Amino acid sequence: MIHRSNISIPSIVLIMLLSLAMPSSAGSFDVYSNTMPPIKYIKNGTMQGVAGEVLTEIMNSAGICILDKNIHTCSWSKAYTITRDTPRTICIAMARTPQREHLFKWVGPVYTTKLGLISKKKRNIHLETLEDTKELTISTFIDSTMDNILLAKGVPNDRLVRKQRVSEAMDLLITDKVDLLAYTLTPTLYSLQLKGIDPTDYEMALEMRTVDLYIAFNKTTEDALINKLQTAFETMKEPDSDGKSPYDRIMSHYFLPKM
Repeated sequence: MIHRSNISIPSIVLIMLLSLAMPSSAGSFDVYSNTMPPIKYIKNGTMQGVAGEVLTEIMNSAGICILDKNIHTCSWSKAYTITRDTPRTICIAMARTPQREHLFKWVGPVYTTKLGLISKKKRNIHLETLEDTKELTISTFIDSTMDNILLAKGVPNDRLVRKQRVSEAMDLLITDKVDLLAYTLTPTLYSLQLKGIDPTDYEMALEMRTVDLYIAFNKTTEDALINKLQTAFETMKEPDSDGKSPYDRIMSHYFLPKM
C-alpha cells in the first residue's frame, strides 16, 4: 500500500525556500589568525592559545564545529580585512577600539593586555612621553593597534619599520636593528622565552594603553548567535567546586613561570 503525505508539493517548496532564507547559527565559519602566543596561534591546523581555546569551547556549546580546513594562519592585516569584509568569518583576538566598534561584532573580553614600546633593559631607555622617542627607531607590524596609534600621533615613517608579521618586527628588536618594539607586553615576553631568550632582559619603556582583546565576528553575524556565545563565555568564567573556572584552567596552560 502506498502512503501519501499530507504535505503538497507547493508546501514542500515553500518550506525549502523559507529554510534557505532563515539564517542558521550552525553553518560553517572561517577563522583567521595571525600568530600572537600565548593569546592566539594555530598549530597542526587547530586553534591554540587562550583565545583559540575559548573560541573552540563556546562554538561547541552552540553546536558549531569549526573544521580544520576552515582555520587559516595569515598576517594580521589580512585577518583583519577578511573578517571585516566577509560574512561568516572570525578573527580569533582583536583589540576592541572605538574605531572598530561598529565594524565587527564582539564576544569577550578574552584577555586584557598592555600596549606600548618595549626595549632591552641594557639600553637604559627611559621615556616619559612619545616625544622622547624622536631620536629612536621603532618596529611595528602593519594595521596593528600600536601601528595605528603611532601613525595617528604623527610618528614619521622614517622612524617606523613596519612589517607584515609581528615575528619580523620582534626580530628587529632582538637583533638591535631598532631601538623599540611597538607591541603588547605579555606576548612579547612569552615569545622571547620560547626562543630561549631571557624575558627579564626586556621591559616596557613606555606604556601607552591597556586594551581588551575580543573574538571578533563579521558584522553580519546573527545577534542571537553572538548573545549565545557571550553567555557561554561568561559561564566559562564561573568557578566550580575547586574554586577554578574552565577559563582559569585555559589560562594556566599558557602562562609560563616568568610571565
